[in-house]
Amino acid sequence: MKFYYAHYSTYGIHTTWASDGKITGDVFAFESKKERDMFVEQHEMDRRYSRIVCRSITRKEVEANYGRHYYIARTYTPYDDMENEHLMVKTFADDIVCGAEIVEYYA
Repeated sequence: MKFYYAHYSTYGIHTTWASDGKITGDVFAFESKKERDMFVEQHEMDRRYSRIVCRSITRKEVEANYGRHYYIARTYTPYDDMENEHLMVKTFADDIVCGAEIVEYYA
């Protein structure tokens, strides 16, 4: 199954972890480009702090930040201003939310 990805970070999309240079925040997965583009448009700007917090990214960027071993899980989002359930990119190093349904695994 093909997915389209969006990177969301409350710190801004240009923020990285100093230790490894990888992106902060979360990566959401969508089954259609239209769905991903609507999500990005809706969440792109944090108007309180005038910073861009959401953007579309490619699978290549996902692999650069998560490695080639990651999975797509249907889980609850940690953000208050979003719907409750989303597909999110996770690794086995991440805490798995109880009851998360693994939709796709990339090895």
